[in-house]
Amino acid sequence: MNIGISRVLNRGWSLALDVPISANAASSKAEHASGDRHATHAYGLGDMRLAVYKWLLNENVAQKGNIQIGLGLKFPTGNYHTEDYFYTDANDKSAKELVPVNVAIQLGDGGLGITTEFNAFYNFNRTISVYGNGFYLISPKDVNGVAAWPPGILPPNVIALFHATTYDVNSVPDNYTLRGGTNFSFDKLVVTAGLRYEGAPAHDLIGKDDGLRRVGHIFSAEPGIQYKFKHSFLYGFVTLPVARATIETVPDKRMAAITGMNSITPGHFANSLFFVGYTFTF
Repeated sequence: MNIGISRVLNRGWSLALDVPISANAASSKAEHASGDRHATHAYGLGDMRLAVYKWLLNENVAQKGNIQIGLGLKFPTGNYHTEDYFYTDANDKSAKELVPVNVAIQLGDGGLGITTEFNAFYNFNRTISVYGNGFYLISPKDVNGVAAWPPGILPPNVIALFHATTYDVNSVPDNYTLRGGTNFSFDKLVVTAGLRYEGAPAHDLIGKDDGLRRVGHIFSAEPGIQYKFKHSFLYGFVTLPVARATIETVPDKRMAAITGMNSITPGHFANSLFFVGYTFTF
């Protein structure tokens, strides 16, 4: 759940604060040395973001479109070393140890980030309009020091290899999202036909690229619907993947150089995502 509040200022300027709250869970056999399936959890505040925005064209002049740019900071307010119990012994099924959960469900990444954004729209008429927006998170921090693997599942020689290639500690990667589409307005109802491209790169714009990072990209169709009220609107979107792929990371390349075998850090994408929200003005 993301709670957002924005303040519109004069001359096209505005401020926005985003406060994410997550309830994450991962169920796995492979992460538990006991060989049994167990679930681990992470719940709480995520990484908050504060940004300033500016519309580039004069809002006081009647126009069909506009472009907005944004610059902000993502703060490491989420617990990036959330822990839960992992079962560590195949002979003693009750033996467990409290250690960091998988990076995929951690509440934050532990790094101060710089956010860059743009939003744009153009109205052809009262019924049809187009939109586009983009977001890029710059994460200068390299790794956050959190162990990437639970105890007991890796033999000593693999642990040594992972340490030599920095594959044993969580990375702090960049992230990006691009969206675009067409809105069809029917009085209070708006139907959207959109596309979405998002992911995390293997190489950051600033800083090193060490550590375990689950990276790749996904291209999706994103249909949606909005319903307008007097001072608010209700909306819903669904993403339907068209193409997706994981990509090779820096530690992957280091391991390939040592072992002579190419490998890509495992990762998975959701078969669909649903976004539902309600926005209102004071």
